[in-house]
Amino acid sequence: MPSAVLHSEDRYRALVRNAPVGILYASVDGDCEYANPAMSEMAGQGVEELLGQGWRRAVHPDDRRGLWDHLVRAEETGERVSMEHRLVRPDGSEIVVLTHVSPVFDRSGRVTAYVGFTEDVSDRKTFEGRLRHQATHDALTGLPNRSLLVDRLDRLLIRRRSAGEVMLMFLDLDRFKQVNDVYGHSAGDELLKVVAERLKAAFREEDTIARFGGDEFVILAGDVVDEHAVHRLANRVVESLAEPIELSMTTASVSASVGVAVARPGDTAESLIRDADIAMYRAKSAGRDRFVVFDSQLRAHIDNLMALESDLERALEGEELEIHFQPKVATDSRTLVGVESLIRWRHPDRGLLLPAEFLPVAQEAGLMDEISDRVIRESCRQAAIWDAMGPPRRIHVSVNVSATELAGDMLFDRIVSAIVDFDLDPSLLCIEITEGMLVDDFGLSSLRIDALRQIGVRVALDDFGTGYSSLSYLSRLPVDEIKIDRSFVSKLAAGDGHPDAGRESRLVSAILGMAEIFALDVVAEGVETEEQFRVLADMGCPVVQGFLVAPALPHGNGFLEELVSGVPFELDAVSLMPSA
Repeated sequence: MPSAVLHSEDRYRALVRNAPVGILYASVDGDCEYANPAMSEMAGQGVEELLGQGWRRAVHPDDRRGLWDHLVRAEETGERVSMEHRLVRPDGSEIVVLTHVSPVFDRSGRVTAYVGFTEDVSDRKTFEGRLRHQATHDALTGLPNRSLLVDRLDRLLIRRRSAGEVMLMFLDLDRFKQVNDVYGHSAGDELLKVVAERLKAAFREEDTIARFGGDEFVILAGDVVDEHAVHRLANRVVESLAEPIELSMTTASVSASVGVAVARPGDTAESLIRDADIAMYRAKSAGRDRFVVFDSQLRAHIDNLMALESDLERALEGEELEIHFQPKVATDSRTLVGVESLIRWRHPDRGLLLPAEFLPVAQEAGLMDEISDRVIRESCRQAAIWDAMGPPRRIHVSVNVSATELAGDMLFDRIVSAIVDFDLDPSLLCIEITEGMLVDDFGLSSLRIDALRQIGVRVALDDFGTGYSSLSYLSRLPVDEIKIDRSFVSKLAAGDGHPDAGRESRLVSAILGMAEIFALDVVAEGVETEEQFRVLADMGCPVVQGFLVAPALPHGNGFLEELVSGVPFELDAVSLMPSA
C-alpha cells in the first residue's frame, strides 16, 4: 500500500481517536464496530463494553426505542437525523447528549452502516432549564409567577368538566408596608419567603401558589366541589397567617385580605383573576383579615360601576357635572366671606350625585385630571365674576385637591392657567388639603404648597385636629388657614348630659388659641345648629360653614346670590332657605 495512503489513514485514525465528541460506528443491525475514547468516557464504560449491542445498554431505557426509530428513519430516508437522549453510567448517574446519526452507503447506494456523533449537552440543558425556571418563577420565593399561573389556569379551565370546579384566590398582605418601612426591604423579603412557605404547606401539591409581585399572592385550586369547600379553602389562607412570623430583626404580625372567584361558564384566566382581584379589594375595604367571594351581588355592583364610568365619560363631554358652592360666613357680621367649591353630577336617571358616589369611579377610570381641571377652572371663573361685581366683601373660593394631585406635576400649571385665563386675583383662590397628605411626604408637599403661596394662592388645612396636630407640627405647616373638623363642632353645645361636650369645647378653644399664635385664619366646619353657631361666635371663631347656613348651592341660586350681594345671614331665617 502506498505510503501516502497509509499516512492518510493514520491521520484519520488520530482525528477520530482524539475528537472531543463521541464517535460510534455500527452496522445496519445496530452492532457497534467502533467507539472512540470520547464516547467511552461519556458512557462511563470501556470501549470493549460498548461494542456489539453493548452501546444500547448505555442508553436510558426510556430513550432506546426513540433512538432506534431515528436509526430506521436514517436508513429509509438516507438523511442525517438528530435527537437528544440520556446516557446512564454504571454508577447510575445520567447525562443528556445530542446524537447525530448519518447513514453510510456502499457503491450501489445501499445503507450498510451508521456513524454517530455524540456530544454531552448536560450543562447546556441545565442552563436552559434554569432560564426556563427563571422565566416562570419568582426569584425571591421560588413560587410560580404570573406567566406560569395564567398558563396553568388556562389549561385548567379547558380541562374542567363543569362550572364551579376551578377556584382562584387573590390575596394581598395587610400591613406589609409597615414592615418594609420600619425594618427595611430585607425584612420584607424575609417575611414574603415565610408567607410563601406557609401557603405551600397549607395546600395540596397539585394546587398552584403563585406570587404576582409585591405582597400579592394567588392560589389556584381545582376539583372544588361545593360552596362549603370554597369557604374552607379561603379560611385556610387566613388561618395560615394567623400566627406571628419570627424574622431576624423582629416578630411581625400580618394578615391577608383575600378575594375568591369560582369559575363560571365562559370565564377566561383574565376574567377570573379580575373577579378575584375585585373581591380582594372589597375584603380590604371591609376591614382586612378576611375573605370575600365574588358573587352575583358583587358582579351587579361592578356592572353598575362600569355603567357609571361610561355615563361619567359622557357627562364630561356635556354639561352634567356642576360646581356648587357652600357658603362661609363671618360670625360677627353673618355676611359671606367665601365659598367652598364642591362638584356634583346631575345624572339624567339617578338625579344629583355627591362626590363619594362617582369620584372613586373617576379615579379608577383615569378621569380625575379632567375633573380636577374643570373644578379649578369653573371655581376661578366664578370667583372672577363675583369679584367683578364689586360686592361689599371680596369672596374667596376654596377648592379641594387630592393627595395624588398634590404629589403630581400638573396642579401648579393647572392653577396658574386658570388664574391667567380668568384674570383672577390669586389671593381669592384657596386650595384645601388634609393633614394626612402632608404627613405622607412632608418635604415634597411643602415644596408644592410653597410654590402656590409664592404666586399668592392661599392654602387651608382641612379636617384639622383629626390627625397629627401639635404646636411643633403647626409651626412647620406652610398654610394660611385651618378648618376645625366637624367631629369637634358636632359635640359643641350638646348639653351637660353629653360626656364629650366639655372636652370638645376645650379642644376647640385650644385650636383657636394655636391659630392666633401662628396668625392663621380659622373656619369651623359642619355647623348645623344655632346653638353651635353662637357658641363658636362666643369663643371667637371668626368664620363658620355648614348646613345651618346652607348646603352647597349652584351659582344662580337666589339665596346664594343674596349672600354674595352682602345680605347678612339670618339665624331665624334658616327654615326659609332654598334647597339645592
